[in-house]
Amino acid sequence: MNGSKCRGLACSESSRRHFLSHLGGLAALSTSFASFANSLLANAEDLKKRQKSAILLWMGGGPSTMDIWDLKPGQATGGPFKQISTSADGIAISEHMPMTARQMHHLSIVRSMSTREADHQRGRYYMHTGFVPNPNVEHPGYGSVIAHELAGTIESLEIPPFISVGGSSVAPGFLGTAWAPFVVSPQGSVKNLESLVSDERLANRLQMLGAIENRFIREKRGQLPKDHREIIGKSVQLMTSSQLAAFNVSEEPASVRERYGETNFGRGC
Repeated sequence: MNGSKCRGLACSESSRRHFLSHLGGLAALSTSFASFANSLLANAEDLKKRQKSAILLWMGGGPSTMDIWDLKPGQATGGPFKQISTSADGIAISEHMPMTARQMHHLSIVRSMSTREADHQRGRYYMHTGFVPNPNVEHPGYGSVIAHELAGTIESLEIPPFISVGGSSVAPGFLGTAWAPFVVSPQGSVKNLESLVSDERLANRLQMLGAIENRFIREKRGQLPKDHREIIGKSVQLMTSSQLAAFNVSEEPASVRERYGETNFGRGC
């Protein structure tokens, strides 16, 4: 959930020019996607100063918008619930969200977002990438794009720039596996991160693996061997990083955990 770079994370050989040239050949919608990337770059310095991150709470299978944000009272298309006033002038939301209503002046409701996709999986892809599914190209999700474009804004970050809590997200598409989401459980645990052998034996294994990978790379067998080598390097760095404590929800005060809720979704937030 944190869009930035650690010391070993800016190793992707895809330059910004290469990235945008990919976008340029992807049909009409590519222009808006390139504009999104350029906008990120234009604001990179401001984001660096303000330590900004992008957090997406994906609530798949959630309630209909007419039950929470747009109740349409008195209309045939309206929902069964009543609307209540909020702290934002002229904005009313569902009666079942009183605490959100008090914070509404901090929020924005985007009413122009829509999709013609009736299939949930296709709609999910569209909402995560901005593109209708196309069998000819796999587009990256927004998390991968933000991480790719802003990978250098926080040089001290040792954890991956794109974190997915409680489940995987949309694939990184043509950006490559180096920009895939780093999956963490809601409890803060990371699979297969602890070493089960001595440091000496681990070093020997990494040396042998490096020799094999370097051979694949020399033989020009595509981008995957390079991505795999980079991911292994990140994993080794993570094994000794104190920043992993950021995922340990148990370190938070009980009062904070109770406010979010002792559920997988609450712990993930």
